[in-house]
Amino acid sequence: MIKTISPQDLHELLSSPNSEYDYIDVRSPAEYEDFHLPGTINIPLDQLVENVGELGQDKTLITICAKGIRSAKASEFLLAIGFDTLNLEGGLDNWLSAGMQIPK
Repeated sequence: MIKTISPQDLHELLSSPNSEYDYIDVRSPAEYEDFHLPGTINIPLDQLVENVGELGQDKTLITICAKGIRSAKASEFLLAIGFDTLNLEGGLDNWLSAGMQIPK
């Protein structure tokens, strides 16, 4: 079962960097270039399988996308191969709806 994290809780984590987490934005490179949360790395969903070796299994991976659908698929895949994951509830759309800012 995929675990989720609220925009507020993610904001708190990003505000006080913690080495226990890696933040994976699975949107396309173009979407990522438009805007992204600081501290995230971009691994598009369609490239995740081939790049999974870059991820450390000693950290919890927080997956992020626009609406939470692609990141849920990423979390499902990562969970199935042994990673601990959290999916941003509702994606960046929910982040913005919750009043959180995204630096340009």
